[in-house]
Formats: sequence, C-alpha cells, structure tokens
Amino acid sequence: MRRLSSSRKPFVTGLLVLWSCTGIALAQGTFPQDKSVSTSTTLNASHMNHLILATAGSGGITLTLPAASAWHNSYTCILRVDSAAGNVTIVRSGSDTINSAGANAATSYTLSLQWGQLCLYSDGAAKWEAAYTNTTGPTGATGPTGATGAVGAGVNSQTISYLAVAGDTGKLLTMNGSNLTLTLPAAAPSATWYVAVENLNPTALTIARNGLTINGGSSNISLGQFQETSIWTDGSNYFTGPALAAGSNITLTPASNGLTIAGQPGTVSSIATTSPITGGAITTTGAIACATCVTSASS
Repeated sequence: MRRLSSSRKPFVTGLLVLWSCTGIALAQGTFPQDKSVSTSTTLNASHMNHLILATAGSGGITLTLPAASAWHNSYTCILRVDSAAGNVTIVRSGSDTINSAGANAATSYTLSLQWGQLCLYSDGAAKWEAAYTNTTGPTGATGPTGATGAVGAGVNSQTISYLAVAGDTGKLLTMNGSNLTLTLPAAAPSATWYVAVENLNPTALTIARNGLTINGGSSNISLGQFQETSIWTDGSNYFTGPALAAGSNITLTPASNGLTIAGQPGTVSSIATTSPITGGAITTTGAIACATCVTSASS
C-alpha cells in the first residue's frame, strides 16, 4: 500500500475528492484518519488534515473554523453524511474570509444536502480557499423593492353620492341611486392609484374632477346606466377612457348584458333648388319642377 505525502493539496475531480494527507490510503479507497462530529464544534489542531464526517441531525450544527493563520499550509474536508432536516453550517473565525476578499468575500457556507462537501485550504494569513464544494453559496444582495399596487381589490357599492378615497385603489365603484355624483379626490392619492366606476341607475352619474383635470380638460364625465369607465392618475391629474355619448338621431339603449346603438329617421326642414330644378326653397310644402329633365322607363 502506497501513502501520499501530507504536503500536497486535495485533488478534485467531479464529485470525487482524493485526499492526499498522511494516513489516507488511496489503494484501499479509505480514510482511516477521518473525524466524526454531530454537535456544534470549533475545529482545532486535532482536525487538521483530516476528513470530517459531519452529521447535522434535525436541528443542525455549526462548525467554526480556526484562525487561518493558525493552520498555515493546512487543509481539511468536511463531508455531510446524513439527510436530516438540519444543516451543517461552516463559519469563519474572526474577520477571516472564505474563497475571496473584498465585497464578495464569504463568511460562511451551508451544507444543506447529504454528501455535500467543502474542502478548505488555509493561506496561513486570513483566508480559506474552498477547493471544492457542492453547497449553497453565499446569499447575493437583495434588489430594490418595486412599487406596490392593487389589482382586483373588490367592489365598493354605493347608493348615495360618494367621495373616492385612497383605499379604493384597484376597486370597482358601483353607483346605484338617482342623479348621483362620484367625486374624485382633490389631491391624487398616489401615482399608482386607479379605480373603475360603473353606473347601475337609469339616471346619469356625474364623475366630478374636484378641481383637477380629466384627460387634460376641465369638464366632468357623465355615465349612462350600465356604462363603465376606468380612471387613472399620474399623481397630479386624472385620465380615463371616454364615456359613450349619443349624437343626433342616435339612441343608446343600455341593458345589464349589453348596449344597443340605433339610428332614428330624420326630418327635412328645408329644400333648396338649383338649375335645372325650380320651385325652391321650400320650407313647409310646395312643388319642384324640371323643364329639361327627361323621364324614361325601361321594360
């Protein structure tokens, strides 16, 4: 059986760690100088250049490294051997670092999986180099929290005129009363505030701008029965989709399941004539003529 010198570092390939310290017989593939730990422990000289078999158990254990300066040119490998719920946590001593220096320096590693392993080599000063690990690495920086908002926050049903408030954001405001007014906040609650509004009553609902503008204008909005609109703000004024309005000879017939748009017959109040038509202008009754017009019939 051939033994390797203890002056060499571990050789790592894939998941196999060949530990080249005194007492490890590669020919047999065994680690006769391994150390078993199952409680939180501060590593010392007795763990130097050994394989440490760590059992986390349900509550987990913490292994504290010695000062890197005390283990000059020495190393150890920690192998988690159980699959219990706890973790094996390896932490530095004092201000030592693991794997790097500066802002990205790690202060601890966690073996959360069975057979997770961390092999460490001391530089003899203040740093441990991790030769191999399949552990959970250090947690990265947390990014900024984005703006919060509400989507589908419920329905606020009103039967009298109502002043919308900050807590209505994301809600549908239903208005069901005769000639009601929904008044918007005089100061927009926030740049992310918005509401939807629906009129359930046969009389028109007025949405009052309360001193601010709506779509850049200074007019209030009128909603017919079953009409709905959404209102947003940029934190200063309000914006909304336009409400339906009937033009001349157009009728809007609302229902709970839809809106019917229909045209109505028109009336003529005046007829003016130009050559070759004569007889106008007619504003009540009269006759028109065309002396040069030819009328023909086809068979």
